[in-house]
Amino acid sequence: MTRPDEHGESDAIPVVEVTITGRGGGITYREGDRRIEFDWEFAMAPVVALVWGPKRAGWDSRYPWAAGRQSAIYDFVGSEVVRQKASGGAHECDLELGELTILSPTSARARGFHIAEAAAAAEELRRHVSLDARLMAAEDMVRSERLPSLEPILAREIRRLSRPQDGLERALRLASDHPSETIRQALLWASYNATECAPPCAAQLLEMTGSATRPFDADVQQTLSRLGKHNSSFDRSDAFADLSKRVGMVLDQSVQD
Repeated sequence: MTRPDEHGESDAIPVVEVTITGRGGGITYREGDRRIEFDWEFAMAPVVALVWGPKRAGWDSRYPWAAGRQSAIYDFVGSEVVRQKASGGAHECDLELGELTILSPTSARARGFHIAEAAAAAEELRRHVSLDARLMAAEDMVRSERLPSLEPILAREIRRLSRPQDGLERALRLASDHPSETIRQALLWASYNATECAPPCAAQLLEMTGSATRPFDADVQQTLSRLGKHNSSFDRSDAFADLSKRVGMVLDQSVQD
């Protein structure tokens, strides 16, 4: 079951499924057992496809669990359709009519999207969907050159990690692909936080800095276990000091999200 938070939003990871039937098909946006249906059909270049979904009028009453989130959900659906079916392309939306236009990667309109527009979309995602979905969308925007760098977003989301199911696997995979000082600092910060993600983030940092390799020896395993959420603050403090010494880093507490 999907568990709504105090704002009516759910903690389920959003999923977009695209089906093809002849010259068109359907698109389903899902958050757990909740869903929104779209129709689509192929179009003439420079448009790849046209997508139709619920219009702005009646959105909140029809989908109370997604009230106030039509823009964020349409942006997410558009980004996912581009990622799955039109890599390197772009999307435009008309919320009043409930329409999405999927643009070809070679179209001037797709190439002409400004970074400011991508940043606005990223901000919308930051406020309304899960950490895992934000990273997924950011990956897509970097691939399509609508976002210049993944690193600032990745670092921010790593610092915000709390539960493994929120997107830990994707965050650590991306961290491994971007072993910069900024990402190392984000991992150190996540290791400092009293969350379920602290030990795996610390393990990633140890490997990234070449300070330890898997399988970890008993001393390293003990340090990681003491960073866990349910350990005392004294245990976590001692373990974090040991981790910092091993990786040769000092936590930069001046970073602001």
